[in-house]
Amino acid sequence: MVGQCYVLRVVKEVNLPLRGKQGVRWKGEVPLYWRLLRIFLIFNIVFGLLVTFSIPFWARKHPDSVHTPVVSFRSADTYYLRPSVGWYEPGWLFIVIGLIASQWVIVLIKTEEIEFR
Repeated sequence: MVGQCYVLRVVKEVNLPLRGKQGVRWKGEVPLYWRLLRIFLIFNIVFGLLVTFSIPFWARKHPDSVHTPVVSFRSADTYYLRPSVGWYEPGWLFIVIGLIASQWVIVLIKTEEIEFR
C-alpha cells in the first residue's frame, strides 16, 4: 500500500497521465472520411492476416493457367494464387502502412481541429 501511494504521488508530480491510452480527439464531430479511413484500416488488417494465414489451406501447390501469382513461405512451400488475390497478398502490409501514414498526414494538416490527449 505504501508503494502504491508513492507511485501515485510521483505520477502526479511529473504530470504523467494515469491511463495509458493516448491518441487524438476531434474537437467537433468526427469527419466521415476519418471514420471511413479507420474502418478501412481495420478491415485491411483483419482481411490481410486472414488471407496470409489461410493460404496453405486453399491455395494450389501446382500452377495452372489461372493460378499464376506465386507466394513462397519460409517452410519452402510454394503456393499459386488467383490473380485477384495475387496482387493483394504480398502488398497488404504496405497498404496498412500507407493508411496509417495518411492518418498522420491528416493529423498534421488538421491540427487546429484536433486535441491531443
